Amino acid sequence: MYLVDNIFNKKWYKNSDQYIKDIGLGNVGLARNDPSINGYSPMQPSGLSRRFFSRGEHKASVHGTTSMEAGIRGLEIEPVTGLSFFDLMRVKNVIAFNGEQADTFDREKTAEWQKTENRQYATVFSHSLPNEMLPGSLSWPLQGVSVAEQSVATGTHEAMTLSLRSKNAHKLIFARTYWPGYEATFNGATVPVSAFAGFMLSVDLPADASAGKLELFYRMPYLKLSIFLFMLSVLMTASIMNIKMFWKKI
Repeated sequence: MYLVDNIFNKKWYKNSDQYIKDIGLGNVGLARNDPSINGYSPMQPSGLSRRFFSRGEHKASVHGTTSMEAGIRGLEIEPVTGLSFFDLMRVKNVIAFNGEQADTFDREKTAEWQKTENRQYATVFSHSLPNEMLPGSLSWPLQGVSVAEQSVATGTHEAMTLSLRSKNAHKLIFARTYWPGYEATFNGATVPVSAFAGFMLSVDLPADASAGKLELFYRMPYLKLSIFLFMLSVLMTASIMNIKMFWKKI
């Protein structure tokens, strides 16, 4: 996975094609069929925005540029899990804009991070993920649970079988951004879903070490109501237009 540390470059306007190739701007990862987390948009849960897009007391830029400290914040250790935020997000590579940003990350990174590529406009840093062996988007715990993926995880559904679980392994954290609309079931019963560290998805399992099947769903909340209100607004707009045309003819 990728996290683009910054999208602003004065050379962007002169060398746009090469810059896109170097940085992986916006949805380029989708076009390349690369799984990616692009650090270009502050339109995310407030916890993610505060960590990667805000600068001190300042609000996130509407243009989506990350602050100079964004890469360092990803290296910070989350106290409950003992993993860095990049590890919890399963971010294997960081692409940093050359200059002060790449130099800062290179200076502050831990020993396991290595430079893997020097590009014209960016430097690629990579490391081995401690949770790389976990299935799907599961990110934590690393021990105390034996889990296998039942089907390939998608953006809206994930299913896995937990065949062995210790009593301490009752909170599962996923490398997904939390949004209202996520639901989870364990052996067919609904289990709590919540935000972890302000922006990541977590599922709380029963504390009885029971094994079973976990399913994770995302359903857009209030979808039917939204469709109804949309259709109602279309009908009202059409009615108003017809009334105006009728009065004009009179």
